[in-house]
Amino acid sequence: MPVLHGDVVAHAGEGVTVLSGDELVTGLADCLGARRVGLCSTVPGVLDADGEVIDAITEFDSVAAALGDSESTDVSGGMAGKVRELLGLSGTARIFGPDAVGPFLAGDAPGTLIDSD
Repeated sequence: MPVLHGDVVAHAGEGVTVLSGDELVTGLADCLGARRVGLCSTVPGVLDADGEVIDAITEFDSVAAALGDSESTDVSGGMAGKVRELLGLSGTARIFGPDAVGPFLAGDAPGTLIDSD
């Protein structure tokens, strides 16, 4: 089970850019044919405007208004960036908080389901 995060990448002659961990996750998941993809965030899932966890997201426009700015610094797009990337997967994914890592690894389905199929 790969555990990934983004980083700063130097490009010869181009300077430095951010390589998003969200992009790494989706690229690797598709290459490896991953059956399950989970992204651990600082919150228990994708939250709606009232702060409640959204059960499932199947297309970006339905939740775009709720996916405002991140409360923490995130140069890779915050929760909106995560959702956009995961909707591009050929399979499903889940976004959940730190308390749900164990349950996710045990096969449970915590947080928000992201499924574009």
